[in-house]
Amino acid sequence: MLPLGEQTSSRAGGINAFGNVAGSARLSSPQEPVVFLYDGAVHLVPSLGLVNFYDVDINDANVVVGTDAQPDKSKPPNHFSHAFIYYHDVKQTFDIHGSGFIRSGAQAVNNGNQVVGWAHEQWQTTLRQSAMIWTELDKMQKLDDSLLNPFGAWHLSYAADINDQGQIVGLGHILASLEPSYLTLSKTHRHQLLRTCL
Repeated sequence: MLPLGEQTSSRAGGINAFGNVAGSARLSSPQEPVVFLYDGAVHLVPSLGLVNFYDVDINDANVVVGTDAQPDKSKPPNHFSHAFIYYHDVKQTFDIHGSGFIRSGAQAVNNGNQVVGWAHEQWQTTLRQSAMIWTELDKMQKLDDSLLNPFGAWHLSYAADINDQGQIVGLGHILASLEPSYLTLSKTHRHQLLRTCL
């Protein structure tokens, strides 16, 4: 248990090379979720004003990313969410949700502050989930849109993690197939598909 006062639950989402931890907790009084950074002391991450947090990660500079979500009964499936990034050195949280997307979520951040995760967009008559990458220069974009793909027509649906070389692992499938496959990608000056890991 962390020294956050009365809490109903807490979950660690990531740990960096210095042993600092980022996670989420739900306080019992007042009843609200929080994202925390723990480096021997507890620091609450300023919220975007939404009410739920998911998928928290941290890098060695104590940059925290995650997903801030809020119920919205007017939109299926009854919630919306935005990816966020928090810079602990300046104690500021920024919404990094990209224009043109309906929902987004951040899964991981590397030491270059490159963020990967997922984003939903309208596709024909439904929502389609795509793997996304966010950088301070290029902002949020689909990996499908920035990938030089020599192996055929892939749809990359989820980016799970990114290392300091810009290699990305995630989930995707060949458009002619419904079988999911795991991929390893690399972000250099442009995104390159390295190999498929089937």
